Amino acid sequence: MPQTRYPQLKQAAELWRCAISGLGVEVRPDVPTLRRKLSKLTLAPGVVDGQALEYFGYGACCLLAGALHELTDWPLAVAVHRPPAGLARWVHMGVAPAPGRFFDIHGDRAWPAVMAQYADYDVTMIGHVTLDQAVMVGAIGGDGWDHLCVPVVAETIRYFAEALVERHFTAAAPLREVV
Repeated sequence: MPQTRYPQLKQAAELWRCAISGLGVEVRPDVPTLRRKLSKLTLAPGVVDGQALEYFGYGACCLLAGALHELTDWPLAVAVHRPPAGLARWVHMGVAPAPGRFFDIHGDRAWPAVMAQYADYDVTMIGHVTLDQAVMVGAIGGDGWDHLCVPVVAETIRYFAEALVERHFTAAAPLREVV
């Protein structure tokens, strides 16, 4: 039997007789999402819908950023809230495919667009961080981002990362099943 990068997703898709993108993978974040306060979401691997935008845009952005970094080796980038007094806190994480660019569940865009999107959270700057810095603040686990979630969710996040890169950085690339 040929190896697949997504054994659990492939097995579930075969069981349900559907494409991997037709599956519903339930996730229950430890902390509700920032915007809609959701504590249970259903993701269809590679499908950017309201659930995916909420989970990766306002909840588990660090997991998708970790998968994107793992796939592309692009630097991690963070949107930061820095109050006049006190410690800065990260509001959102993605990767930087080029100087001044930010890539995440919303696609590839300029830093000012990201700052505008997260203006309600008082983002004051965007910068690069190293993998070690992300580990230090707990955004990514010391053993890798994928150790912060169960294997089927890690596969789902990797599937999203590949689909997003393929959609945004290859010409007219539809999502394809990897088997």
